[in-house]
Amino acid sequence: MDHLGGAGERRGQQQRLAVLALRLDTTLTKEVFLIGVMPTATAASVLAQRFGAYAQQAASATAASTIFAIFTISGGLAIAARL
Repeated sequence: MDHLGGAGERRGQQQRLAVLALRLDTTLTKEVFLIGVMPTATAASVLAQRFGAYAQQAASATAASTIFAIFTISGGLAIAARL
């Protein structure tokens, strides 16, 4: 077995141990993880606009997180598949 294969196998074992140590169902773990990689809710921008507080910053955060979500969701799906 090559070095990279051994490291990947150890990482997988560590992830499984973390799930067992926290007594989490693997399906629940995957769902929680995937929620974490989702973009910022658009409701933040709507509420900021409505109340006139930090509307530009909220819109920027929503736009940036949506763009970054292309990468985080793809990566998150790949990681969740290995849990």
